[in-house]
Amino acid sequence: MFSPLLSRSTQIGPEARTAPTSASECVDDGKLTFEFVTDLIGLMTLQSEWDELFERHGRAHQCFQTHAWSRHWCSYYIGTGTWGPEQIAVVIARRHGQVVLICPLAVYRRAGLVTLRWMGAPVGQYGDVLVADVADPKALIGRALAFAAAQTGADIFNLQKVRADSQVAPVLQSQGASAINETSAPYIDLSAASCYDDYAKRLSRNGRKQRLRRRRRLAAHGPLRLLHLEPGRDAAREVAITIEEKLEQLQRGSTIPVAIADPSFRAFFRSIAASADPTTTCSVSLLICGDQVIAREVGLTCHGGYLAHIGTYDQAYRSYSPGILLIDDMIAQCCAQGISRYDLLPPNASYKTAIADGEVAVCDYVHPLTVAGAVYANSVVKVAVPVLRNIKNAVPAVRGALSRAGVLW
Repeated sequence: MFSPLLSRSTQIGPEARTAPTSASECVDDGKLTFEFVTDLIGLMTLQSEWDELFERHGRAHQCFQTHAWSRHWCSYYIGTGTWGPEQIAVVIARRHGQVVLICPLAVYRRAGLVTLRWMGAPVGQYGDVLVADVADPKALIGRALAFAAAQTGADIFNLQKVRADSQVAPVLQSQGASAINETSAPYIDLSAASCYDDYAKRLSRNGRKQRLRRRRRLAAHGPLRLLHLEPGRDAAREVAITIEEKLEQLQRGSTIPVAIADPSFRAFFRSIAASADPTTTCSVSLLICGDQVIAREVGLTCHGGYLAHIGTYDQAYRSYSPGILLIDDMIAQCCAQGISRYDLLPPNASYKTAIADGEVAVCDYVHPLTVAGAVYANSVVKVAVPVLRNIKNAVPAVRGALSRAGVLW
């Protein structure tokens, strides 16, 4: 297990802090081996084993830990843009040569500190560790985190967007990591719904009437239809439009969307929406009234789950609640495809909780490893960042500078 606090003298020397392309450590008489991958070449060699582990043991919410998601992210975020880390730090555990764990981390060296975060920020919405069915997964994950800390000389773990039902959450809790920035991820349970009518039975009578009334009123402007675009050139084009509309929507609401405004964000989604992958499908769905697109949704389909990632709607049609109507159409499609859960992702906005069947707690975990890391965690992460998050009208340049410094995410 990784230690809560280490003095700088007990960590590996400076010569080891520029991590090699690959490092390994054999334990348990050679039965268990940890490897450390820090570059794209090493990442690419793992594709088949990574995909196999995910296919056998991955969960829908771990779509942000697939090899496809990770390699696309590396192409647009490593060393570039506001959010770019210095390098990846992927821990691979093998037992008798078989991959049993993949812990996808990234190294950020800012403000004089070495911070370990999840690969995938800020496009990924959940962070976790992929692990096979082993006797003691908590112990294995703890050793993997300790290995990552030793290889990088990390001062602090800052692991964001961790679900309560994730593999890594109980490990972080047992080690005394601090949970901050708590929210939840609402979801719609479709496991007992074979069609939209089955789902609609759980809605109130008034809710069903409102939806029908809105559709009738919209029909006066033109016929309504759902256009679902699987990965490809058209999906890539539409995802770029969706992100641009989302950016404008957030700016109208006086929010400074540093992450979405970063060109890397759009480039990443264009790339992943253009290429099909068996582990995770990124698609774009459009609600069209006549010849006008009135709502858009970028979503991910993975292991029997659908995750609604980015949604926008035409403000001119706001009174018709086009976003909710698009969700209804997507629920019908999910039912037809046998998808059991529609994940609305964090945070728990009111429009999500109003239609959700339940929610899963999500929070960030901060775990200092050195005295310097503890000072940073207690003064900046736990005190300053929450204050800054609440300043909706902060000067964009100031927020951008804080983001680049790794202070505000």
